[in-house]
Amino acid sequence: MIRGNGESKAPRPSRRRGRRMRLKTEETVLRESVLASAWLDTVTALLGEEAMADGHLAARDGAVRRVDLTAGRIAGPVEADGEAPRSIAFTLPRIEDSTWNALVADMADEALYTARLLEGKLPPDLGGLFDRRGLSLVPPKDDGLCVEADERVQKQHWRPAALAWIVAEVLHLRPLEILTVRGLSAEALLERLRHHRTLRSAEGSEAHPVIQLDPDLARGEPITAAAAHFWRSPHHLPDVPHDAHPEHALLRRLGSSSLGGKFPLCGLLATIYDEIADEARKVQDD
Repeated sequence: MIRGNGESKAPRPSRRRGRRMRLKTEETVLRESVLASAWLDTVTALLGEEAMADGHLAARDGAVRRVDLTAGRIAGPVEADGEAPRSIAFTLPRIEDSTWNALVADMADEALYTARLLEGKLPPDLGGLFDRRGLSLVPPKDDGLCVEADERVQKQHWRPAALAWIVAEVLHLRPLEILTVRGLSAEALLERLRHHRTLRSAEGSEAHPVIQLDPDLARGEPITAAAAHFWRSPHHLPDVPHDAHPEHALLRRLGSSSLGGKFPLCGLLATIYDEIADEARKVQDD
């Protein structure tokens, strides 16, 4: 797509104007990013290959001053040399609140969605979840994506193209921003997920479920009369062989002493432990 000789029909942005955003991510990287690639394909279908090539050079030169992503709208000023910045905006359909509720119900079945959102990452199966609802994270050209621009610059397609390249970089670096554009921020989605999972847990689980006992086992003397032998089984329990405890297990775990010298410190400690154990047994016997 990008012209190798660096020529562009887009005027170069002024070097004297204030803060601006410059495209730093390579096109090949953006094309490999799921969201960024889908966004570039959509805008390319809307504006054309030539406009995207010009917009790429303008974006790298710093023509875009700022990008604002809000529900259903992506906007930012784009400037050319010797001109004041012109406001450019993409508008796209927002997902209805009732549809978000259905998506939240689907996501609440798996804790992975909440975990990835907490990490600030896009859940890997979120695109498939949208597809099953007949939606897409990045809407295609025919799904209502439009460009808003001043009448003086409506035919300068390199301006929205430059903004589109910066948006692609934003979606590559901060993919959760696509949720805001589609109508629900990541923070709001996470809060809805927590609320939904809390309600589902309260309705469908009990801390101590009722145990159905055999009637013969349930009958017996009152617990107050059996307090002295309540924890003793009336039946003979099988004898379970016990392995002999290894001697000086703690010293074995510590390993050899790191202190130098001819006398082994571990041996001294073992002797002390044995004498203490003998004294303790004598005290217990007495």
